[in-house]
Amino acid sequence: MFATYAVNPDYRREANAWLYLSEDRDYALRQRTPAMQRNIRRAERELTIDWISPAQLLAYGEAAFCDTRQRSHLDDATATGFHRFFNGHVDQPGRTYLGAWKDGQLVAFVTVIRVDDWAEIGSFSMTSMLRYRPNDALMSATLKRYLGERDCRVVSYGLSSIQTRSNARGLHRFKTKVGFDAIPVHRAFVLHPHIRPFATTATLKAAYWVVNGALWMKPRNRRLRKLAGMLACMLGSTPTIATEGRTIAPSEQPAIGRPQLS
Repeated sequence: MFATYAVNPDYRREANAWLYLSEDRDYALRQRTPAMQRNIRRAERELTIDWISPAQLLAYGEAAFCDTRQRSHLDDATATGFHRFFNGHVDQPGRTYLGAWKDGQLVAFVTVIRVDDWAEIGSFSMTSMLRYRPNDALMSATLKRYLGERDCRVVSYGLSSIQTRSNARGLHRFKTKVGFDAIPVHRAFVLHPHIRPFATTATLKAAYWVVNGALWMKPRNRRLRKLAGMLACMLGSTPTIATEGRTIAPSEQPAIGRPQLS
């Protein structure tokens, strides 16, 4: 129904999302905050951090996946959702996985997709094991290995969520804490050519209210939440995130000196 892409904001296209990137080739634990340093040292004492195979991910990763999706209030926090998410591409070229183990449980893992000198990561963790700070340790290890030892130019943690109801604030704080820069971008949405002639402001507003009405009945439906966020962006709504003690929108964060998209 639609395509989406991100470009540098300008006078025609206001920033409405964050792109999380790290280009720090000298990434090191000493550069992180004292709190994160303590978290990583605790994780290293309590957990075993190591690469895992696709077979290990499929055999042991369901709990971490489901807990993460549950914390995001999504309806695919199930065994079926887990296998739908990973089956068919888990062992494709360029995909690797770093896991954190405790007492035979895969308490958290990071997914890495590498293409040439660029990598994008995702993370999943068991809620009951967050006290051991596995995500801090996994992020630190991944950035150190891919930016330093494996000679990547940039590691991405993806875009901020377009969902109207999400844990974007917590994710923003976590991603910037572990070493990612939050770069303001314009996330554009282009409707399919067959639909585009009907996409007037009035029809978009009507669709937005219909989708939000459906969300009252299915508040965890991932597709409805994404659709509501997309329609809100197309209608000019700009999400805000609480950071550094205040609430800001991507359009308020200057892009001067930040990497340019290509």
